[in-house]
Amino acid sequence: MVAAITGGGVIQAERHYPSGDCHDPESGAHFYYHCHREGGEHGHLHLFLPATPGAALTHLIGISLDARGLPIGLFTLNRWVAEDAWLPAAETIPLLERFAFPVPDRHGSRTPGHPDPLLGRWLTHFLGVYREEIAALLQERDACLERHAPPGDREAALEDRGLEIPSSRPIDWSADLAAIQAEIQGQLQAERRRRQPRVSVIIPVLNEAEAVRRFSPSWQALQASGAEVLLVDGGSTDDTVDRLEQAGLRVIAAPRGRGGQLRRGAERATAEILLFLHADTRLPDGALELVRQGLRGPRCWGRFDVRIDSARCLLAVVSRAINLRSRLSGIATGDQALFMTREAYGRAGGFPDQPLMEDIALSARLRRLSPPVCLRPPVLTSGRRWERHGVWRTIVLMWGLRFAYWLGVPAFTLVRLYR
Repeated sequence: MVAAITGGGVIQAERHYPSGDCHDPESGAHFYYHCHREGGEHGHLHLFLPATPGAALTHLIGISLDARGLPIGLFTLNRWVAEDAWLPAAETIPLLERFAFPVPDRHGSRTPGHPDPLLGRWLTHFLGVYREEIAALLQERDACLERHAPPGDREAALEDRGLEIPSSRPIDWSADLAAIQAEIQGQLQAERRRRQPRVSVIIPVLNEAEAVRRFSPSWQALQASGAEVLLVDGGSTDDTVDRLEQAGLRVIAAPRGRGGQLRRGAERATAEILLFLHADTRLPDGALELVRQGLRGPRCWGRFDVRIDSARCLLAVVSRAINLRSRLSGIATGDQALFMTREAYGRAGGFPDQPLMEDIALSARLRRLSPPVCLRPPVLTSGRRWERHGVWRTIVLMWGLRFAYWLGVPAFTLVRLYR
């Protein structure tokens, strides 16, 4: 900063630089640096602006700098110190908006007295960042002068040699800059989320009070991230609905039957992307962004790999077999968290209103539109049915049901065997 003001020359204490001030002929803004070297301060920047074109300069604010050139404080001056055209705070504060050092055209020459472009830009934006603090200091300055002035004699206070700095406050530039950067990042992330396609997560439930207890925090997190989360209840007789409502989650009533519940949820969903999730299945971290990325290409639907939540080694083999079968066949099951664009869902006719094999039926129709996006980060699904009924018995049952469905046995008949 000192090098920018002095042009790289030697600087001496109790001098001000540059000797003729830095100024901008368009805005009328002036500033100079006064070197002190007192305590932890190296010196001060003093900023001025005329109230009207051609008028005398009014002191706006002083900025204390340490030996590194970082700002460490703000202060105001009494009139006698700067010998400026003093104005009350109500008239000085609006001048802060006009203080500006436009960056010169890079192909043009800098006018005499015009500062280094980066320094001028920094000062301009510094006033914007600390505008509220500077306005408060100017008001504190006026209040201090009123306290020191004899009744009805402000002039006496303005010339009081014992009152040099009517108001001041320290600042933590590094912390304030970090806070600004964090706020900007937050705004950018919010804007990116706003521009991203929204996702509706549709979850069918029926007497799932225990699943609600376990998984509602993850559903709330999805909702907090901007997803629309819809819990479609098929007539629960336990406290499933009460728990969902207490968790602040949206509940939709539907006739019992997973296919019909999923269909009702899709009808009520408003987002561009639909993700269908079983109540006992947990999505991987970053699932919504993975889905958005997966659907940016030519494919219009997809599913996740699945991992069955169990310590049994055989179920790890079953998980890998399910994922491989899905990749080879292009057919996915509900445990794999099907997702698709709203357009693809409509073109495929949506979920059939049936209690079983609704996922097989829909993915078979979606496969005609495009191959599925197969996301490798796995969803974690409950192994309770596998462990309760036995792994081999469940494998035989599942394959038998699928074969019977392929032969044309109605899903309403098959569901009795499944239960």
